[in-house]
Amino acid sequence: MIKFFRKIRQRLVTENNFSKYLLYAIGEILLVVVGILIALQVNNWNEGHNLRKKEINFYKGIESELEETNIELIGKINSLQRNLKNVVTARNLLVMKVNSTDSLKRYIPKIYNQSHTNPKTSAFESLKSVGLDLLSNDSIRNAITNLYQLEIPYLLSSSAQIEHLKFPDKFLPLLKKHLELDTEIIRSDIAENEFMVRRRYFPYKIKNLHAIFNDESLIIAIQESIDWRSARIWQHQSLLKKVERI
Repeated sequence: MIKFFRKIRQRLVTENNFSKYLLYAIGEILLVVVGILIALQVNNWNEGHNLRKKEINFYKGIESELEETNIELIGKINSLQRNLKNVVTARNLLVMKVNSTDSLKRYIPKIYNQSHTNPKTSAFESLKSVGLDLLSNDSIRNAITNLYQLEIPYLLSSSAQIEHLKFPDKFLPLLKKHLELDTEIIRSDIAENEFMVRRRYFPYKIKNLHAIFNDESLIIAIQESIDWRSARIWQHQSLLKKVERI
């Protein structure tokens, strides 16, 4: 092809036909420009195609991560709801002064139970390192950004606030005040099967029913536990809706 154009150029120069040579030169320049534009267009298309592939891969990574978070949130909500039910039962037993040591020793220790949520964020952190603008859909990008930079940190900060309240420091002394290990149950478990100790529920006994029924600080602590669990359930449910929507 290059030899073909060179021969035309040489023939025009030999003929000394300036006007035809000028037209040829302009045509050759235009041809080069068109070739460059086509090459740039192809290069842009390839870059765009690669960006879209990268975008899709990030969508898949975030989707997989949110599916794990979704499962974790559902499990955490169920756990919190069970704990809340148990703590409410413990409060009611004390307020109603139900004279059942079996029920009391079963539910009172549950006010101490607490758990934490750890949503996955590695896919979003990888996306941030590349640039959030990689996500071409504005509404999806904004929803993902709000979830990871506002909603999840809010949930984690709430957990930190609970830690700051030092709930274990508040509940543990109350439990030690009114409960003690039932060594007879433990001994019988060991005699029956040493592995039963790990599976045995509530190896405690109430020290003094009158004292536990009239301990106002215990009732207040249990109510705080109820309020905290109710708030945590609402927070987890709110986050779950946003995760499922995305």
